[in-house]
Amino acid sequence: MKKLSIALLLFLAIPMAPAHAERKPWPRRPGVILYQLKPGASAADAPALAAALGAAGSRSEAAPHMGRSHQAVVMAPGGRDEEDLAQDLLNTGAVLYAEPDYLMPVAEIPSDPGYPSQWYHATIHSPAAWDMTTGNHSVIVAVCDTGVDDTHPELAANLALPGFNSVDESTDTSPVAPHGTAVAGIIGAAANNGLGGVGIAWNVRVLPVRVTNNADGSAWCSDMAEGIEWAADHGASVVNLSYDVTGCPHTIDAAAQYAAAKGGATFVAAGNSGLSLTDTFPEAHSFILVGATDRTGQRAAFSNYGRPLDLVAPGVSIYAPLPGNTYAYGTGTSFSSPISAGVAALLFSLSPSWTPDQVRIFLLATARPLGEMNGYGQVDAYAALASAKSVLAGGPMPLLPGAPGQPVGDGSPDLNSVLVYPNPWRADRHTAVPVIFGALTADSTVKIFTLSGFLVRTLSAVQGKASWDLRNDSGRTAASGIYLYSVTDNHGNQSQGKLAIIR
Repeated sequence: MKKLSIALLLFLAIPMAPAHAERKPWPRRPGVILYQLKPGASAADAPALAAALGAAGSRSEAAPHMGRSHQAVVMAPGGRDEEDLAQDLLNTGAVLYAEPDYLMPVAEIPSDPGYPSQWYHATIHSPAAWDMTTGNHSVIVAVCDTGVDDTHPELAANLALPGFNSVDESTDTSPVAPHGTAVAGIIGAAANNGLGGVGIAWNVRVLPVRVTNNADGSAWCSDMAEGIEWAADHGASVVNLSYDVTGCPHTIDAAAQYAAAKGGATFVAAGNSGLSLTDTFPEAHSFILVGATDRTGQRAAFSNYGRPLDLVAPGVSIYAPLPGNTYAYGTGTSFSSPISAGVAALLFSLSPSWTPDQVRIFLLATARPLGEMNGYGQVDAYAALASAKSVLAGGPMPLLPGAPGQPVGDGSPDLNSVLVYPNPWRADRHTAVPVIFGALTADSTVKIFTLSGFLVRTLSAVQGKASWDLRNDSGRTAASGIYLYSVTDNHGNQSQGKLAIIR
């Protein structure tokens, strides 16, 4: 039986679904709910919540561990539906989110094997980026997937072993399906060895983290979350999860928050259902959500899309290694995500001191726009690295298109002009304290945005201060994460900055 541990890294509550809501199609782990308690709650509340629902509250060998960023509760009232149980937990008002432990598919569409040219390198300007760096062996990229063939000549020299198996908590990362080996190769396949293709960051180290023991590659949400957290604890600067996580975005986001606190940026595939994620997926999330483009540079027809996307990247006919020293084409957002993760690895190779937030800004600010339904646009390796090198040479951080901080009128941004307290806001210290924007003139307006540039809240100054109660304009509690703020007076003078919320 796995050791159970508890951590209270809290996140935004999902809206309460109506009782007649359509059931989600994925298999659910019987009796298991993934959830997080509200600020001020303790582990002792979990049995009380279970008792309030008439549940046995017992744990079984089939239950997942209690992860660093989420809790798992096993309830066994006979015949109860897991989605109903999750809704009942939400209805108590004591939890921030609750969702069943779904068995999620990998985000891949298989294709015929072959030896194509890697057309996507030219599309994202990899060769020009490689003039600046081809990766640094000190940078670790975790591939949370189906396992990796550690004997493949394209990968063996760049693997960081031993890896981890989050299902049985062993070091068995041998492939149960080809998917993980392909993803690892897209990121870090060796160059100049006379074999196959080349990875985006061919000199970084790839850390295999197997999150499934299933031959079809499907994985439980709890095992994916544990894999992300383990990778963060073992030095991963970048984590890639090429799975459709639309069934459990809050659980995966909580794990991504944990990774970000350790200095790691997490990339997740958007999924291949061809659906809009707007209004069905949290727009504020700590991971980078990546959709797919085709050879024409437009969104691939199969790719999920919508405002929650952060980036898109090539995802059609992607050439990659497979177990057994073979190669094949692959199609899906499964391959768009590691392409973007590979560019992030190049950024960390330029400077290991970058934060995940800075890497996100480099990627989003330099992406080629394809419309708001495709995030900030298609990833551009050269543009991202050129921007980062400019900052290393003393230049300013780039601004996100449409984000706050652009000078207006005769004013100019002043990043130090506004006193923000507390920053960061922490649930364990500041639960009863609102965020205060001080040193304001009477006519000032404060606007708070997500990192994706979406407006969260608008505030007006009163007696030189504006107070934010951590709710959005609709009255819902804001999630943990990094927010941008913009302060403007009626003369057009403007300042900007960032605020961290840690629940």
